[in-house]
Amino acid sequence: MKKPLSKNIKPKNYTAFAKYCLDACEYLLDMGLPIKYLSPINEPAWVWSDDKQEGCHYMPKDVKDVFSVFADELENRPDLKGKVLLAGTECADLRWLNKSYSRAILNNPVVKRNIDSVDYHSYWLNPIKPFFSDRIAYLKRYRKFHDKHYPGTKIKMTEWCHMQGGTDCSMKSGIVTANTIYGDLKYTDVVSWQYWVAVAFGDYCDGIIYVDKEKQTYELTKRYYVTGNFSKFISGAVRIEAECENSNINCLCFENQNEYIFIAINNSEDTEEINLSFLGRNAKLYITDQENNLSESEIDTAGIKLNSVSVNTIVIAK
Repeated sequence: MKKPLSKNIKPKNYTAFAKYCLDACEYLLDMGLPIKYLSPINEPAWVWSDDKQEGCHYMPKDVKDVFSVFADELENRPDLKGKVLLAGTECADLRWLNKSYSRAILNNPVVKRNIDSVDYHSYWLNPIKPFFSDRIAYLKRYRKFHDKHYPGTKIKMTEWCHMQGGTDCSMKSGIVTANTIYGDLKYTDVVSWQYWVAVAFGDYCDGIIYVDKEKQTYELTKRYYVTGNFSKFISGAVRIEAECENSNINCLCFENQNEYIFIAINNSEDTEEINLSFLGRNAKLYITDQENNLSESEIDTAGIKLNSVSVNTIVIAK
């Protein structure tokens, strides 16, 4: 039986662990698979003790030592150097030790030149006190810390699901997904956002597609379409600051060479209206709500109606 806070691997085995992982990368690259990132540690602050999922607990000093060994091993492999980058530390709860974990990997110059980004997960434990449940405040502090101490560091959100029991395909979970993506993009300025699992078997609110193995059928959730309100339109675009005076609406704006992409999340039970005519008059609206799944329509940006509890992507040609 392991001690509650013990690490998975003894320090004397760190080098063997690194060699094994990088051997696997070389093998997969030789097969033609586009391996770009290697994340050797997952959710180090959490300790799993239910015997259903293996823990990956490491304190910051242990993380520092593991990444140092991986970086040194990567430096010794010229065929991998520049092709495969380290990623981490996959911190699962930004309330605990997140700055210490970032220091552990970014204070080492060898690790820093072999790492692509700082990665975190957008999960939360049940709040102990109201102060500990202000997710937006923690996202802001996380970004501010990296901008101050490690300017130019990219941040990625590499795992999230609703973390709630039961099967749900409705906008109830869809709007939660949309607002989670919104917070990570706006306040942490992540360069990528990844969902935990695409296909699930139901009975837990984690998949964007549910499958029934017995019936050999599948069902697309509102989370699937809500994710599309972002992923179908903003790849390669640059986020520009956007604010909305209406507190019911969370908004983001992006720009590419040819278009402005404006995403408006209406959290209200009422229809709301926004005006984007300053970006151009003619646009296309893609709406996901309880009745629509990325439904497309031509609109005039002077008065855009946002259905209740909806995610709206407005694409405006320059």
